[in-house]
Amino acid sequence: MNSKKIIVLLMIIIIVIVVLGFFGIGYIIGNKFEPDAITNVTTQKQVLELDISSGRVINAYHIIPAYSTNKIRVNAYQSSFINKNKLDNGYLLSASYDYLKSKLNENNIEIISGEAIDGDILKGTSYKFSSDLMHEASLYLYGDELIDESFEIGVGKNVTYEDGYYTYSFTDGSLEYGAVIREINKAYEDDNYLYIEDSFLFYTFNNGKSHLYTESNMINEVELSDEVKNSTEEANIILDMILTNNKNDMKKYKHTFKKNTDGSVYWYSSEPIE
Repeated sequence: MNSKKIIVLLMIIIIVIVVLGFFGIGYIIGNKFEPDAITNVTTQKQVLELDISSGRVINAYHIIPAYSTNKIRVNAYQSSFINKNKLDNGYLLSASYDYLKSKLNENNIEIISGEAIDGDILKGTSYKFSSDLMHEASLYLYGDELIDESFEIGVGKNVTYEDGYYTYSFTDGSLEYGAVIREINKAYEDDNYLYIEDSFLFYTFNNGKSHLYTESNMINEVELSDEVKNSTEEANIILDMILTNNKNDMKKYKHTFKKNTDGSVYWYSSEPIE
């Protein structure tokens, strides 16, 4: 073999070695900095079980937008995933007021008619208060301020908005009623969220007729016992009867709360557990 052929052959061998070496080093380097490509390791959040009777869990539970009133209203317990963007703004305002009302007193309201005795606002009293209080309540409950507007709490219970103030007024009520029946099953948290799972029923009374559903948008109806249908007892006793007789009919839900930097939480979403 002459010298020219030897030189060409050597050059080909050198090129092949260089190319193979380049791809080999690239593979090693690439995988060195992407360990998941080799080990397929995934990081899991640490979940901590919580005491369902603790104040922290109970306080979070009470901020879910769902309360009993003398008007049948759709709340956070529905047949599909719900967050604040999927609930009526007026209902969220009414739930904010339901939370706020225990903190209203003669020092932060202006009485229009009626009176407050020893700081307690008497039933039937009309009064107005700053919308800033509602903004603080909605920020605490939902992590965001709601749009100011007039809303209805129940039949005969109205809150009107005008020029930075809300005015509460009370007129005659009605026999309509929408009641939340629920109990906590478990609670747990990770680094960013707190979760509560519970069981729920929704009792309605209107025009002399009682109904029971597994969600507030009244999709699936549950059979009420004759004892409840024919009862003339007060509402709280009827609800206790339902909880005893229809416990196995209760639907399970999961509620998610986002954590603030100070450790407090606000309601983020609710959804049925299928």
